[in-house]
Amino acid sequence: MNKFLFLFCLLFSCWASAEIAFPDQEKQNYYRDQDVEVSLGKAKSGDAEAQYLVGSAYLLGLESQDVEVDYEKAFCWLSRSANQGIAEAQYELGRMYRYGLGVDKNGKKWEEYTSQAGEQGLLSAYGDLMDVYREGDRDLGIDENGEKYFYWLERSAEAGHALSMVNMSISYRYGYNVEVDVDKSFEWLMQAVEQDDLMAQGLAGEYFERGLGTEKDLVMAYMMYDLGGTGRNPEKQAVAEKMTDEQIQEAVSRSRQWQEEHNNIRPSYYGLEHQEDGSYR
Repeated sequence: MNKFLFLFCLLFSCWASAEIAFPDQEKQNYYRDQDVEVSLGKAKSGDAEAQYLVGSAYLLGLESQDVEVDYEKAFCWLSRSANQGIAEAQYELGRMYRYGLGVDKNGKKWEEYTSQAGEQGLLSAYGDLMDVYREGDRDLGIDENGEKYFYWLERSAEAGHALSMVNMSISYRYGYNVEVDVDKSFEWLMQAVEQDDLMAQGLAGEYFERGLGTEKDLVMAYMMYDLGGTGRNPEKQAVAEKMTDEQIQEAVSRSRQWQEEHNNIRPSYYGLEHQEDGSYR
């Protein structure tokens, strides 16, 4: 990267209030729908959000407006936005350092910028941080780090990410990077259940069946296995052998009520079961 351009980007940047500029689900729309010339004018005037949008246009290219990928310009504008505290810009700078996009790969810089974005609550940053700390990254010179992985996993779960909640439950159940605590395992799992997460519901069936972190409740166990999808049919059939017909009907009724309330119907709602050929009959 041109050293003068690098120094220019840093010299004309100043730290301002930190923030997430765009909701995750709308970020791509803002990037695609922008008028780059308008954004560029605002960016030159110091608008941090516009600096991020212009930087993203140069980082990814924007064919509809004849903007080609230019990593030097991307780095410049993203740096200025990041130094004003825009989490999305910090995250994209981290990606540039992680994958060597116009800059040398640099693990310390990746950690610095991605952690800044994560501390502001950017969900995509959580995912990258967990990915690297869980497995390590030889190219970045970063070793596996269970403590840091668990820190970002917990942040992600607290932000409402269902899969992270499930992984928090698994961590507490088996003592991965934390002491075993079956009660906390159950609590995290049920938070994911409340989001109508099929994996969590299938797992929750065993907790109710065995009384792990909660009272043993075969009706709830059957209900959870049923909500967990057809992959849980063997567990559901096994627990049914311990139940009365009335209990099974109650469990089915609760499962159907849940599906209707959450507008997410499973095949079992219609009495269908998964067959070896992949069909439901």
